[in-house]
Amino acid sequence: MSEIVNSVIRSGFMLAQLDEHPGWKGENIPWEFTLVATT
Repeated sequence: MSEIVNSVIRSGFMLAQLDEHPGWKGENIPWEFTLVATT
């Protein structure tokens, strides 16, 4: 996930929000995430 976040920032976007969502089966690791970026 850090590679994606760093790529967004390096591309000139400002990270506005990053939410991590657990897996469907209750795994204790971030399974999905939502990233909101602005220019």
